[in-house]
Amino acid sequence: MDSRFLRPVRLTAVVIALGALTFLMSCGGDEDSTFIDALIRLSPSRYEDERPSEEKIAEWQRDIRRFESLLNEKVDAADGAANLHKLLAEEYARLEMWGLALEEYEHVLEYEPANAVVLYSAGVAASQFALSRPRLEAETEYLLRSRRYHERAIDINPGYPDPYMALGVLFFYELGEVEEAKRILSRGVELFPNESIRMLFVLAQIAITEDRIEDAVDLYDRIARETRNPDERTAAISNREEILTGP
Repeated sequence: MDSRFLRPVRLTAVVIALGALTFLMSCGGDEDSTFIDALIRLSPSRYEDERPSEEKIAEWQRDIRRFESLLNEKVDAADGAANLHKLLAEEYARLEMWGLALEEYEHVLEYEPANAVVLYSAGVAASQFALSRPRLEAETEYLLRSRRYHERAIDINPGYPDPYMALGVLFFYELGEVEEAKRILSRGVELFPNESIRMLFVLAQIAITEDRIEDAVDLYDRIARETRNPDERTAAISNREEILTGP
């Protein structure tokens, strides 16, 4: 399994609570502390007329000591749950059980909403699952869900190349949005010149469908020149010859 998936997980609300633990433990009875000000701000109806007493601060500290281990247990449980969903998602994807894989990736995103790798993987699962839907409306729903996941992955991590390719393929082959496909693939080629061969193949295919034969030939020449993969070089040369001479 890709080790990028197995990163520590923290639920936002729990992280904030645990951060408050340390801060509160150190703040003592200082009524002018930033932490006390924050509590007042978050409880205006209770403390708008008078500041909390030293007794109230001591009560908070006792509560923190009492619940600290429980909070830590919950965070650890969240770590384990997220990783379990990741493992299940990857296994379902390996078996091409795309609907179940998508469900598991979406569970992971409840814990890690800003994980670009999981967003990309959810996008792939959604697009694959879409192709098995018997109704056009359902297929479109999942294709659009795939688009949102890939776009979100790019928003979060513009330096991650995989969603560019996936989104370009989705735009061109499934959604029929050729200009968007050209835009996102060209951006991917610009950002990732060392990982752009597959994107160049799709751009060449787009050029052929638009009768831009010279552009397609140039793209296949570029692939043959730049790729280190002999199979890709052979395919590029073969495609170039086919569009120049015919099948």
